[in-house]
Amino acid sequence: GRKVLCGTQSGILQVFSWGNWGDVSDRFPGHPQSVQSMVKVDEQTVVTCSEDGMIRIVQVQPNKLLGVIGEHEGYPVECIDVSFDSHYLASCSHDNTIKFWDVAE
Repeated sequence: GRKVLCGTQSGILQVFSWGNWGDVSDRFPGHPQSVQSMVKVDEQTVVTCSEDGMIRIVQVQPNKLLGVIGEHEGYPVECIDVSFDSHYLASCSHDNTIKFWDVAE
């Protein structure tokens, strides 16, 4: 069935079954601090960002941290978005910058 992924203030990623919001079907660590934003790359992959300044790529079901895309050197990352062709990711942070990352691989 359809799943929904939610980030929490404690940095945990929670997986819910669509329509069954009271039941967390799975959960796994995403960040050491609050998950600020996430964006879907494909059906099994999302990119997350956090107050810790890190931008991570995560596989969902099976749940696995695939790696770190980049960071804003300790400044909280507030927002991320992926380009229409999924080749680039943009991130904005409290360091007053917008960074672009090549994520085509």
